[in-house]
Amino acid sequence: MFFRTLNGKPIDTFNQGLKANINTAFVFCFNSSLAAALALAYTQRLWYLFRSKPLKAATIDRLFSILRNPANLASFAVIRHASLEWFFALLCWCVPLATIIPTGALIVSSDKAFTKYGNFEMGTANVKSYNASFRGNGSYGDLLDWQLARLDADHLYLSPKRELIRAVDQVLLSGQIIPWESPCGQNCSYSLNFNGPSYQCSEESGPQFDIDDPREIQYKAEEAIRYRQSVSLPLSILVNCTNSGVPNCSGTLSIRCIPYYSKYNIIVRYVNGVRDISSNVTRIEELLGYHQGNFYKQKQGSLGPMALNVTVGDDWYMNQEDMQVSYTLPRSNAFAIKDALISRLVGQVSELGHEGETVNSTWPRDPCLMVLESALSQYNLYGANKWVLNMSARALEELTHNVSISVISLDRGQWSTKVSTIKTPWINVYQFVTPRNVILSYASALLLGLIIIAMSLLALRKNGVTAADGFLQILTTTNGSTAVDNAIAGGCIGGERNFPKELKDLELVYGEIKGGRKFEGDEWSARWAGFGTRSEVAPLTVGEEYGRPG
Repeated sequence: MFFRTLNGKPIDTFNQGLKANINTAFVFCFNSSLAAALALAYTQRLWYLFRSKPLKAATIDRLFSILRNPANLASFAVIRHASLEWFFALLCWCVPLATIIPTGALIVSSDKAFTKYGNFEMGTANVKSYNASFRGNGSYGDLLDWQLARLDADHLYLSPKRELIRAVDQVLLSGQIIPWESPCGQNCSYSLNFNGPSYQCSEESGPQFDIDDPREIQYKAEEAIRYRQSVSLPLSILVNCTNSGVPNCSGTLSIRCIPYYSKYNIIVRYVNGVRDISSNVTRIEELLGYHQGNFYKQKQGSLGPMALNVTVGDDWYMNQEDMQVSYTLPRSNAFAIKDALISRLVGQVSELGHEGETVNSTWPRDPCLMVLESALSQYNLYGANKWVLNMSARALEELTHNVSISVISLDRGQWSTKVSTIKTPWINVYQFVTPRNVILSYASALLLGLIIIAMSLLALRKNGVTAADGFLQILTTTNGSTAVDNAIAGGCIGGERNFPKELKDLELVYGEIKGGRKFEGDEWSARWAGFGTRSEVAPLTVGEEYGRPG
């Protein structure tokens, strides 16, 4: 009940030191009271045993001291001749084990605090984001600085910027979204919206391109022709499942992916500082080839690149097409993100691990085939399948999502946006973590204790008198036997090594001493009970008076 009362309560409502002291007191009281009850029950049962069967004096001695010396539990004679009493004594020693579990049953853990909103707090924060339409200060030079693509000397699209490619490499190597610090504490959440690229991939039968010998090819990926055209640029991947160890695949796996300009809605959650991101991606339109272009200003029917300090206005267009920069800039950035990923995937792997090994990237600028080093790939030098490629349509789609979301990590402060946050305040509370174990352990100890006590009460009824375990009990029950008097004479000084072997081996039983009652004058002398040999004693009679005139 004490643990249940504290369960879920903040630790500042009840002092931890006082809690520990009360816990210790409860444990001590339970342990002491049950152990004392078991010891008394053991004594009653022990004297019933002494009346019932003869035992060697050494065995009787071990039974008397077994509650003080656990080494006597290992006595074969005790186990053989007094197995029930041995079990009683064992339980007396094991009762403290039931007190071990409560020590760690009530712990301190973190839990949500209750506020006026419930288990959360509303707020706002400036968070890292990605703004695909951001133009900087409005000049053409700043637009180029914030654009994710590199342009050549003629201001034509060249390739993704290196910082974007490095972000793609990090995602490929880790298989995860690039981390960034929480803007709202250890436990909070917020949502973001931005536009970027995504792939719609499908697994198809048959290769999407011609290969000379499919048995030698393990991996081959290529993108459609790369010029400014009003068509999409699909990615085609062919994997030889047998040679590449693709799970759940046999023969050839062919994947075709269509790029899309998409809207991302992500929910960022931090729990104890650990980030988790869930995303919902809505495809808007196909990402077309002419989005990889440069910007021009239309003026008096002529087109041409402008100076860097010229302000970018609504009369700016891209690729001499009739599309304004506000429409084309975010799509151009999405194209650059897509290109950064493609640059690490296109190429060919053949006969990996063999003499004819070939690993080539077909990307025209800064070629680097990262598929071998990516989280999609596992290379086992000694395995049956040396190269295991976890490639699938779903894996490629998730990879594109992770890359697009990771662009947020490139925020230099200009993309940041103010969003609503939901904070989950956590406090330290008491938690009752193992109520079942505590109840079972204490209930089991108590149930066994009650069974032992019930058996001892039955023994007490048969004995007819309560037994004590002190000196007087021993003193008054060891007189009257000639055999006992003769045997103990040699060990009267005490001490284990001074006990005569004759005394240790003497079989004794507790009963009425035969011949101890005589007719003196006109009265019989008192009946006398004590330990003696089987020939010296007779069974005690319940209800008879012993030790005084009858």
